[in-house]
Parts: sequence; structure tokens; C-alpha cells
Amino acid sequence: MQSNKSRILFYFIILLMLILFLGGYSIAQSDKTILEGNGTLAYCYQQVSGPDLKEIYRIKEDGSDNVKIGNPPFNVNSPKWSPDGTKIVIYGYPDGSTWSIYLMNSDGSNMVRLTNTENVWDSSPSWSPDGSKIVFTRIFPNLNGREEIWVMDENGGDQHWTGIEGAAAKWSPDNLRFVYHSNHSGNYDIYTSKIDGTDELRLTFAAGMDIQPDWSPDGQKIAFSTDRNGNFDIFTINSNGTGGLLNLTDNTSDDFTPDYSPDGTKIAFESDLDNPAADHGEIYIIQTNGSNLSRVTTTPASGTAINPDWFPIDTATGIGNEFNLSIKDFTLFQNYPNPFNPNTKISYKISNPIFVSLKVFDVLGNEIATLANEEKPAGSYIVEFNGTGLPSGIYLYKIQAGFFNQTKKMILLK
Repeated sequence: MQSNKSRILFYFIILLMLILFLGGYSIAQSDKTILEGNGTLAYCYQQVSGPDLKEIYRIKEDGSDNVKIGNPPFNVNSPKWSPDGTKIVIYGYPDGSTWSIYLMNSDGSNMVRLTNTENVWDSSPSWSPDGSKIVFTRIFPNLNGREEIWVMDENGGDQHWTGIEGAAAKWSPDNLRFVYHSNHSGNYDIYTSKIDGTDELRLTFAAGMDIQPDWSPDGQKIAFSTDRNGNFDIFTINSNGTGGLLNLTDNTSDDFTPDYSPDGTKIAFESDLDNPAADHGEIYIIQTNGSNLSRVTTTPASGTAINPDWFPIDTATGIGNEFNLSIKDFTLFQNYPNPFNPNTKISYKISNPIFVSLKVFDVLGNEIATLANEEKPAGSYIVEFNGTGLPSGIYLYKIQAGFFNQTKKMILLK
């Protein structure tokens, strides 16, 4: 009789686990501040007359759902969502002589200061594709405005200069290179290099200023702002420097800070197209072939909207910053055995040499273990996860390999 009760209890637990397996994570996800919506952007609202004010907002690309994010105690600027959309990195102005990098949750809560060096201007933060690091610009106002590209861990650790003189750096989608602007030649031009500063490649050769570059999600194109036509316009160029330039905007306004959408079909940017005489900026969107220009924000005459950043996941298509035409060549397999106690094996396949991150999380999003975090040659791999010391329940394992990003569930049953 006792064995029958034990067997019934065992099957009940299995059934409960399967129910949680199918639906529990979505419930847990709803408690987290992750914006699930197609076509959402963050931007900085800035007062251009009246009291100095810089705040972060989010908005849908159709202009709806315009909401202030958080309530920082001082001015903040240049929002960048983390690759999973749960955090935002910004820079702020804690005093008149110092700019610093800050990290906050995507709802604006729990703001933490990451850089603390006084009398420098730390700005233009951006994430590595795996979300583990942040690149930013450090300007030395007392050294003739010298510009350097720095990197740190997402928690602010291991801050160091990359050896690159430049600004506004962005990581390539494959995690191997930076794109940035620099005045090495006496004029500002667009460059790429490896993340250690070696193998620098100059992409543009303008007499004026080519600035504020951004990678396309597939890594093949770079958008940037340039004044080569007399006012600032948005151009694109192949990321290897071959081929010609494509002029996306060509008007009497000044267009800045291009940012590719997660699926690579659109570019958001700031422009004073609506009122160039008053330097009144709004956020606009344009297709990557230069068509279908549309306005997103409508700010008061005393303000301006600048520095747009797309939410990293397009939930209508399931495509995020990991978009890749050859995504079918990357595979994350279901762990085996499953359920498991305490060991299970996780297999994955990559089609080319690439930086691989494989991590395990609980259903609340807490990181449990890192199973891979390095560049790997093409091939098939098997890693073992040991759940000793962990409670029974559902766990998630997530792989990020350049453009490829996938999460699967597994059950630890003791």
C-alpha cells in the first residue's frame, strides 16, 4: 500500500513539473520588467529651453505608449538596452565636471553607478552581444578633449582602455570588432578594429565629419551620420569598406545617431526635419533603402528627442540582435537525460568559429552556472551540467553565439 502511495506521489510530481515546464516560465517572465512588444524604442528627452532636463522615455514606433522610464536624481542620456531587454545602460551628470556610466533595470529601478573617475566625461555606452561587457567613451576635457574607447564588465569591474583613440564605439554582432569614429586623420572618419585595438580599418574618407556609426544586425552594413552634403545625413556603407555609400536621408535638416532595428529592415535616428530653425529634434524611422520615412515622437517646442535605441527583440518575428541568414546552421539540442538528477548533458553545434556563451538560469532569471564563455572553432560540443546543491525545479539554459540565440528548459527532479 505504501509503495502505491509513493508511486502516485511520484507521478503527481512528474505531472506538476510538466505543467510548470509548459507554462511556468511564461508566468515567471510576466513578473519581470521585460518589454514584450514589437517596435519599441528608448530615447532621451531633453529640454532645450527652460530648466536643464534630460530624461529617458520609451515609445512604440507608431508614436503610442510614450512613457518615462524611472526618476533619476540627475540628468541622464544615451539609453542602450541590454541584449535580453532587462537592463538599460546610460550616462549621467552627477556634477558639473564629471559624466559617469550607470546601469538600471528596464523600468528605471535599481540605478547603479558603474564608473567613478572624477573630472572625465564617460558617455556613449553600448553592450557586447552576449551582455557581459559594456564599451564606452572616455573624454578628458583637461587634455584637449582626448577621446578614448574603454571597456568594462557589466557590473563595472575590469575597467580598462582598449588602446583605441576614438568615440561612440559599438560591438560587432559576432563579438570580434568595434566600429567607432576617430579623428586620426585630422577629420572624423569611421573605423573598425579588433576589440584589442589591432587590425584597424578605415572605412570613410571625408573632408568633413563622419560620426556615430552602428552595425546592422547581420554585421554586413554600417550606418553613420555625415556632413559631407553640407548638413548631417544618414549614410550606410559595407562593413568591410568595399562598395559605395548609400545616402538614406537628403534634406536641409541635421540627422544623427542612426540605430538599426533588430530585424535590420529599418533605422531610427534623430532629426530636426520638423523644425530645423529651432534645432527641435524628433525621432524618425526610415527603411534601409531610404524609403518610408516616418516620425515617431512629438515633443513640446521647448524640448527635443535624441539618441534612439531599439528594444533588442522584435516579438512579432522572434528576431533580435541575433538575426542571421545562416541561423539554421547553429543548433542547441535538448539536454539528456531530462528530467535529470544530478547530471545532464547539453549539446550544441556551431557552423563557424565564433564566441560562444552558454549559461544556466533559474526561472526568475538568476544566473546559476556558466558552461561556456569563449571563442570556439566550428563543430559539435557536449557539456555537462551538475545540479548538486540545487532544489528540484525547472531551469533554463541559453546559448548566444554571435547572431544565434536560443533558450531551452530542463527539469531537475530529486
